[in-house]
Amino acid sequence: MQAGYWILKINPYICTTKTEAISISAHGDSVAQLVEHNTFNVGVLGSSPSGITKNESETRQNVLNHSGRFFICPAPQNPGRSGKILNICGNPLSLHGNDTTHRNTQKHLMYSENDTRHFFQLLRSGLKPDCAPAVTGEISAREWDDIFRMAADQGVCAVIGDGMERLPEELRPPRELRLRWALTAERQEKRYRRQQEKAAKMAAVFAENGIRLLLLKGLGLSRNYPVPAHRECGDIDIYLFGASDEGDRLLLQMGAQPYFDVPKHSSHTWDGILIENHRTILNVRRNRSERELNALLTAVLEQEGVCEIGENIAVPPATFNAIYLLRHAAVHYQKEGIAVRHLCDWACFLERHGHEIDRQLFHKALADYRLDRFEALMTAAAVRYLGAEVPEPACDAGMLERFMREIYAVRPMPTRTLAKLRFKLFGPIHNRWRLRRVLRTSPWRYYYDTIRAQWNERFTLFR
Repeated sequence: MQAGYWILKINPYICTTKTEAISISAHGDSVAQLVEHNTFNVGVLGSSPSGITKNESETRQNVLNHSGRFFICPAPQNPGRSGKILNICGNPLSLHGNDTTHRNTQKHLMYSENDTRHFFQLLRSGLKPDCAPAVTGEISAREWDDIFRMAADQGVCAVIGDGMERLPEELRPPRELRLRWALTAERQEKRYRRQQEKAAKMAAVFAENGIRLLLLKGLGLSRNYPVPAHRECGDIDIYLFGASDEGDRLLLQMGAQPYFDVPKHSSHTWDGILIENHRTILNVRRNRSERELNALLTAVLEQEGVCEIGENIAVPPATFNAIYLLRHAAVHYQKEGIAVRHLCDWACFLERHGHEIDRQLFHKALADYRLDRFEALMTAAAVRYLGAEVPEPACDAGMLERFMREIYAVRPMPTRTLAKLRFKLFGPIHNRWRLRRVLRTSPWRYYYDTIRAQWNERFTLFR
């Protein structure tokens, strides 16, 4: 069987993921790439490639066990197995798991205090190459293996690898694991270069036809990292300023194949690279807040312009990205949860562009759309755990502890149809703390908005 890319079709509007996979042959590799579509079907922790496989069954197993795309568990009332996370300051962060709800199909993953402490120390070292690497204590071979899996789970494998390579020789992992890390980084760099090539080709063709191209999320955010190629980018998100239909036609002429189509965007695959062509920036059919935020972001683009980063390629201004990144992360957070990679994106963005944000407009948008608590938690976590050199906002310590705890209390998604439907139906109830306390919205409002959005994409209900 010829190796190829396996793309999981995923939609983020109630807590589960689709496990349908399609094969896209490209360059002899096989990458578990995760794609989001905005309906009942929930995506996993962002769209990013992780885990190299050789066939369909191995691909599915890798996605469940190694690719790092798991659901975040709610903190249970009666904890079963438990562990602790230490934050960077050395404070214990409790981590509890309870698998009574899905004991037949789910398995919680736990990491020790040493694992999490070393994980964040290595991550900070990878994100801050100018600072001296600091790892407290020797790391055993088993702990290194746990750290590698944790890095893959959280979408920061190559960044952690950068931190590992800065350690003295006697503190580095065994040679076999270092080779695995190097191969993972090499594959990611290769994919990143291919994504850049595709983006440049698209931009040139669109420019010839009078269309402007704006990069959203991953590929544009990678520029904020010390090593841009080490930021996992699952797909290429583009916005064509109202010319999405013409963009679809040109993509087909360039050899891209239609993959999926929902009201917010169309999706194409091009030599194994997924491209999402956004008709709108946000899902305007979901609710009034999304429509108003979409209008606000469009107005910011018109008023502040864009930032040219290459020939015919632009990225949004800082104020746009500050609002958009938080809203995008919040959409993931209220359903399947977010990964440490989302925190890295936010921390790197704030350090690089925080001074460019229109603070008055930014804070008004946060207050109007109830994102202020979420922003405080994200920024506080970026400062305390990743060492971001930005002002730390006032934040309730208990809420921050639970916020970080839920990132690590992970469980695989169900694969059977009835289990998926059950997850969709009861996910908002399990995540009610996130909805009520952090995002200040009702689970019932979430259900209502989700049903409205699903009505526009009925064919995706059981995928």
